[in-house]
Amino acid sequence: MITAPGRQARTADAETLFEQARRRRRRRREVGAVVISLMLAGTAAAGLVIGGGHHDAATRAGDKGRPTLTAKAGAARFTLPPVRLAWVDSGGYLKP
Repeated sequence: MITAPGRQARTADAETLFEQARRRRRRRREVGAVVISLMLAGTAAAGLVIGGGHHDAATRAGDKGRPTLTAKAGAARFTLPPVRLAWVDSGGYLKP
């Protein structure tokens, strides 16, 4: 098979370009993985700091005999409203 004189040079240039593109993609993937890992770690740390420690409040050293007055002691817990279910029947009417 006879090839044009510049074809081998163009093939080498193309292979070089593809190799550079592969390196860039790989670098982007690695940087993305590091960024996502740091975000997940930061989110987990923030969750532990903000939401951690759902235990009852400790009494102070001078209050050994008295009960503590905290907002948690008598506060109502958050509840969701009751769910209402409705659907449209085959005649197009709304059924509760």
